[in-house]
Amino acid sequence: MRISKTSREAIEKALAEVNEMFENNIEFLRFDRANAKGTIFNVRLKVKDSSKPGTLFSAFRTRKDGEPCRTASACWHVHGYFHDALNPEAVIYSNGQKKRPGDPWVDWNAGSMLYPCMQSYRCDC
Repeated sequence: MRISKTSREAIEKALAEVNEMFENNIEFLRFDRANAKGTIFNVRLKVKDSSKPGTLFSAFRTRKDGEPCRTASACWHVHGYFHDALNPEAVIYSNGQKKRPGDPWVDWNAGSMLYPCMQSYRCDC
């Protein structure tokens, strides 16, 4: 996601707030400036331990015992809480959409037409 109209410190504070809800299991996979002025940031969230809360499950792969495969990516709920924890002036560009903190979370089909799987159901949250 790209985040503008905020500071590095505000983004780090939002991550700290999210970590209070998810057992300190969330970290940045990517957190860098997208422009020379330092007013736009590229951010990607991941989990430290895929067996803890906030982990995204694969939509298509399962283990031999039928359990879903866990990924290192942060789930839909983590991203929603992270967006809401940012300062109200921030602008978030994610999935081709412009969002603001406090906007409704939009769920989408991450599966297929034959085997639908809503993004919000791909975790243990």
